Amino acid sequence: MRLAKGVYDSQGSIRTIRIVRLGDTSEGSMSLSINKLTLDAQIEERLVEDSNWMKLCEAKEGIMCADKEIVALKAIFNRTSAIESKLKTLLRDLSTLKQTKLWAEINVERVRSLLRHQILYAADVVGSTLSSSGKKQFLDLALRDDIIFDTCIIDEAAQATEPSCLIPLRLGCRRLVLVGDPRQLPATIHSKESTDAGLGTSLFERLERAEHEVVMLTIQYRMHPGKMADG
Repeated sequence: MRLAKGVYDSQGSIRTIRIVRLGDTSEGSMSLSINKLTLDAQIEERLVEDSNWMKLCEAKEGIMCADKEIVALKAIFNRTSAIESKLKTLLRDLSTLKQTKLWAEINVERVRSLLRHQILYAADVVGSTLSSSGKKQFLDLALRDDIIFDTCIIDEAAQATEPSCLIPLRLGCRRLVLVGDPRQLPATIHSKESTDAGLGTSLFERLERAEHEVVMLTIQYRMHPGKMADG
């Protein structure tokens, strides 16, 4: 939400950046402001605003009409089951409508794929949960076009399992930043066997144990100054 307000450039001016949020728009925890940044929401907005996609809108309307016709024909089919010739005609029409709907859906998805490609390529920042970064639609596009991200930042990395942290790394990055506190709660592992086998050890902890450089923050921004003084 803060990134959406813009970031300061080297001259101290606020610069607007393009953000794409991966994930399901139906997630209950996602705010309306973040929902607008999701890939699916941006695609739908582009479809509505861009006159170049009028044919796609017509195709979507065709799908809705086909669905209504299919329901109507099925109802007629059930009422006229005793009339063989009529049934054959209805079945043929039903098959034609289903085929029309299928082709319309293929065309809609083809345009969605193109828009998905354009929006992701134009983004300055791609936000995601660890699991959503491995979704097929996004992963296939990134791997196919050999997209390399400059920086991957994983927040609360000490509370994520190591396999989860490896998901976004499949996309490749020039710099990986893990943010977290290994002294707080670790990832929740319900299997004792998995915990004993080391699944509870985060990538953050593993690198720390390997004596990888750890940068400690000297300034904290969350606590109220009055509480800091009392502490």
